[in-house]
Amino acid sequence: MTDPDEAALLAAIIAAPADDTPRLVYADWLQEQAADATCGECDAGRVFGRDVQSLRPAGAWHTCRRCGGSGRLTDGRAGRAEFIRVQCELAALNDRHRRGDATPADAERLEALRRREGQLTMTVYPREIWPTFDWLRGLGINPYNCVLDSRGGWIAAVTCDAATWIAHGDAIRARHPVTAVRLTTVPEVGWVPPAHGRDGYFAFARDPAARRITWAEYRAGCAAHAPPGEPDPSASEYNPDVGVLLACRFGDGVDFEVPLH
Repeated sequence: MTDPDEAALLAAIIAAPADDTPRLVYADWLQEQAADATCGECDAGRVFGRDVQSLRPAGAWHTCRRCGGSGRLTDGRAGRAEFIRVQCELAALNDRHRRGDATPADAERLEALRRREGQLTMTVYPREIWPTFDWLRGLGINPYNCVLDSRGGWIAAVTCDAATWIAHGDAIRARHPVTAVRLTTVPEVGWVPPAHGRDGYFAFARDPAARRITWAEYRAGCAAHAPPGEPDPSASEYNPDVGVLLACRFGDGVDFEVPLH
């Protein structure tokens, strides 16, 4: 991303993941920037192969499914803008439904938006409205090893193994306002020995300076190093051993779900 306006809009979305206003402003910006482009999937709207629908002979010319034979299509910005608006409105209506104050008109609108979301996902060229898979591959992540849940046009929740998140979580959060992460494995933990007069500290074992330890050692270390008057982090609720480390490593704003170990 090199456009400074787009970078500023994205930064506003990352900074306020619960606010749809920056997302809608970004959608308006996309709509204003939308333009036509040459179809990259065919040659002047035609491709060489078998048209299964019309049962033409093998080797016959048939119409490109992407551009419909025109050789031209949009650059994807208008489709992505609509996708963002649809998902923002869907999220708002879903919230009203969960609170129990949705009206019959809201229910009808919700159904219409769900249909449109599916149409955009299936009929608009997917990479144009949801370029995430290609982007993840660029980070070295197999996108099929991650479950991505979107809200308002961006990734809101990620399900993946611990090693993937530890290695790439910062890069993902720099591009998407992720607020929930479900890890399918428990990360290995390490101990960084004292240096320069400081106490040692716990870290993930992927840290080059960390010595890998067991979770039993980690819990014992938490109890031994808990500040006076502060509760032992390892005695907290909900798999705190990992939760404390993840919160320290990735900061506030993300809810982590970690399997029991």
